[in-house]
Amino acid sequence: MPSSPSTGPLDQLKLASPSTRPLVQIMLACPSTFEPLSRLKSTSPFTIENRSSQGLSSGGLPAQTADTSTASRDVQSLQHRFEKTTVARQRLEKLQLKFAATEFNKALRTHNLSPPKPMDNFTINSGVTTYLIDRNKQSVFSEYIRRSGCQLPEFVRLLRGESVSDSRPNKALHVPTDVSGLEKYRYRSQWDSIVKNGVIPAWKSFKSQVTPPPNHGSARRALNIIIKQLRAGQNSNRYLILDINLLPALHGITCSPFGAVQKCDVDLSIDARIIHDLSFPQGDSVNDNTLADHEVEVCYDGPDALARRCLKVAKDFPGLQRMMTRDVNGAFRNIPVSSDHVGRFAGTIPELGILVIDLCCPFGWKNSPSSYWVAGAAIGHIYENMAPKWSLQPDEGKRNFDAKIWCDDHIAIEPDIGSRLSEAQIALRTAMTTILGPDACNNKKFTS
Repeated sequence: MPSSPSTGPLDQLKLASPSTRPLVQIMLACPSTFEPLSRLKSTSPFTIENRSSQGLSSGGLPAQTADTSTASRDVQSLQHRFEKTTVARQRLEKLQLKFAATEFNKALRTHNLSPPKPMDNFTINSGVTTYLIDRNKQSVFSEYIRRSGCQLPEFVRLLRGESVSDSRPNKALHVPTDVSGLEKYRYRSQWDSIVKNGVIPAWKSFKSQVTPPPNHGSARRALNIIIKQLRAGQNSNRYLILDINLLPALHGITCSPFGAVQKCDVDLSIDARIIHDLSFPQGDSVNDNTLADHEVEVCYDGPDALARRCLKVAKDFPGLQRMMTRDVNGAFRNIPVSSDHVGRFAGTIPELGILVIDLCCPFGWKNSPSSYWVAGAAIGHIYENMAPKWSLQPDEGKRNFDAKIWCDDHIAIEPDIGSRLSEAQIALRTAMTTILGPDACNNKKFTS
């Protein structure tokens, strides 16, 4: 990460997000190792350069002459196959969600309710943007619960389209059956369970909650930003928002306070990181009543592991080392919580009159990292069991890809030989979408 004139190395480290800080540490510690990285962004990830003049003799390896035309065709074929598969899965997911919505609307009509009409996400008045809860959705959903007398798990199953024939809470997820090596994945059974049922927490005993705890003061100052994030989740059915006066009629609900922390030096009213404080109140919180998942061992590749890989590639392939990072879109938000347990991840905003239920693994829950790791490690497992397929790939470039993971970042550190870099891009994207669905790749945070 090159320094700007006004930003020194220590400033770079302070400004880096927690997920990218290890990469900054490595770059600052080994600047010469990363000098070639600045050239990578100018090269299309799916273009094979003629490197016949770049023999690997400096590393003790024979020079290789690449058939660039054949390599380009092969890589383009792989990319085309990946894109076709992604589009097909997007269409399938859309059809499944449409079917679920049709069944949900049928259920509404049995209680003389119409599907909620669309509502604007925000209004702009005198240049000020005010974000809005979807009150139409809130009203119809709440009234259905009143009229039907159903409890939260039954309603959530209906909303998600969970059925005997397809119990998946997140229709983007599926259990791969044709992926080489996945049958040997350490947490294969856990992933199968998450796909089919969502995360099923193990609890201690919850005390009956007479009244919800008040939100932190920061939540009031960041209310507009909280609404923005809740509305995004409401649109995607990852947050369920109901009338607050339903709370006494619902069983198995535990409310935790909302709060917010600053992003950099921006005021909370402009931007903020929303906190659902699942560790409050101390001694009787959701986290206190969660039994830790000891079956899953979260093992991130820290700065030492990344640095060793960087130095090894630099030693074996002088001047040809490259690094790319891949960020998962939504991370924890892809992992659904079982419908029977979503009520423990609730909160209220009294000034809006709403009860909020998080339907996915929340940030701040003690078992969210291990629940997500089952998916993240599966991505790494698939990726490291893949290798370049180009028939004329130099022998030293045929070995399997190397997988490194830090939080929800997947890091590839590879030599720029033959088609290896281009195929690594496709392989990592394939692994991510295989596990977390066709929209798993966060293209805004992809570096190459």
